Amino acid sequence: MDWTDWIINNPIEGLAYLLVAYILGTTLMLPASIFTLTLGYISCKLFGELGGFFFALVLVYIAATLGSTLAFLVGRMLLKKGLDQWVRPSWKKTKALLSALETKGFKIVFLCRLSPVLPYNLLNYLLGASSVSMKHYVYASVGMIPMSALYIYIAMSVQSLDEALSESKAKEPWYWVVMAFGGVLLAFTVIYITCLGKKELNTMLEEQLKEDSEEPN
Repeated sequence: MDWTDWIINNPIEGLAYLLVAYILGTTLMLPASIFTLTLGYISCKLFGELGGFFFALVLVYIAATLGSTLAFLVGRMLLKKGLDQWVRPSWKKTKALLSALETKGFKIVFLCRLSPVLPYNLLNYLLGASSVSMKHYVYASVGMIPMSALYIYIAMSVQSLDEALSESKAKEPWYWVVMAFGGVLLAFTVIYITCLGKKELNTMLEEQLKEDSEEPN
């Protein structure tokens, strides 16, 4: 029996361990995608494709929010005081981002979640070192949902393929057509939302750069 079988046979304990691992892994800057894919696969195995997808999405959102918030608090305690010395004067875009976080914290964090300008785990610590409020940081975690949904859909597809290969009765061709169409549609939607978020973020940073340059020295 491998560890996935153990979790399926002991779902309460197994999912609890996975959630704790997700939270700690996020804080320790381990790739969140690994935990998202694992939760998606296990959830679809336990509750079927549709039920497992939404169940995993809820669990991933909770675990990712808790883990990123913990990293945010660590960053605030350890890095905030030294951030001004760390950011060089020539890093104008970084300084513009930090300035924008002071007045537009929720929107900036939300856009960073939709189209991360930095790796997810590193961003948690840097945002903790910034002046953004914890309330805005936590609320803006909803921006992680589109990418999480895409990873869970991939896990669901892998689980369905694994199930089809292990059973004597193959799934109907229409099923795979629907799965492929749904995957392409979801991927297109996530990419589109990400591009819109990146465009809006760049616009806001350009405006902030203009405001900073107009301020008297």
